[in-house]
Amino acid sequence: YELKLCYRPKGYLIESKALKLYLWGFRDEGIFAEDLAATLLEDLAGACDPTEMTVDLTQQVRGGLKIRTVVRHRGEH
Repeated sequence: YELKLCYRPKGYLIESKALKLYLWGFRDEGIFAEDLAATLLEDLAGACDPTEMTVDLTQQVRGGLKIRTVVRHRGEH
């Protein structure tokens, strides 16, 4: 997968090493792109409570298909 994570912090930031270790936890998981994107959004938005967050996940080409999943979170203002 290729992950693009964009967020507007409200008060907390996601530390890059912690993010890397968290993502490595999915390395051997059998999970669909849609479920992975939703899980990432739920966990990461829960961790830092952003004003808004977008998880843009692209699965590498398999069988001629390239799958892109985009999910968004908009926090309460």
